[in-house]
Amino acid sequence: MIGSDGYRSIVRRYLAPNHPFADYSGYIVWTGKVDESKLPKSDWTQRHFSTPYFDDSRAGMMISAAMSGANGSTKPGEPWIGFSWFDNTHNEMLRELGVLKDGVVQHSLYPEDIPADIFDELSQNSARHWPGLNNRLIQAAMEQNVFIGTLINEYVPDLIANGRVAIIGDAAHTMTPMTGSGFNDALADTVAIMDSLEKYPNSIVEAFTDYQRERLVEVQQDVLSGQEFSRSFGRA
Repeated sequence: MIGSDGYRSIVRRYLAPNHPFADYSGYIVWTGKVDESKLPKSDWTQRHFSTPYFDDSRAGMMISAAMSGANGSTKPGEPWIGFSWFDNTHNEMLRELGVLKDGVVQHSLYPEDIPADIFDELSQNSARHWPGLNNRLIQAAMEQNVFIGTLINEYVPDLIANGRVAIIGDAAHTMTPMTGSGFNDALADTVAIMDSLEKYPNSIVEAFTDYQRERLVEVQQDVLSGQEFSRSFGRA
């Protein structure tokens, strides 16, 4: 069995019953994606493609970027502008809502899950602390009901295979997006496990042992590299 069932992996709970859950990193990321056409024309082309824009304020950290629109278009007015707002100030709210229980994340927050007073507070904080385009992105995402809260988890694996069971991707190693490595590591896991299966076609156990030997230390280091940011920014 190969488990690729995400950060709340059921396969991981079987594989590592003494370390089954990812740890909450102490902050939530509010994300959204807005059609550039929904913004004032003066905001069009203000975000270059493949370029992340970082902005710190008392409200947290904001990262925004432009991406191809619905039809793959990059013409002015047609791309999407995405953002991630890193916020470490609402952990008590998350506990009260039951989204965070005993340090374990239960689910993301969709617009219908966010209390009206929290929406109002976030909107006011955005207007107060994010200048210009950043604030307009947030307000537009709220108005269009595409404003989502994702709680950040981290999981440093002790093992990623045992016997005839292996895990890959977020099931094997969950890391803050600040590492920029999560997707690449998931792809590397897939390639490595395929290579190991080809290398040991007559023994799943040997193949999975080889996969763990190839990947475990590297993914441990990648997760740990992001924990320095989480320790400095997150507040559980």
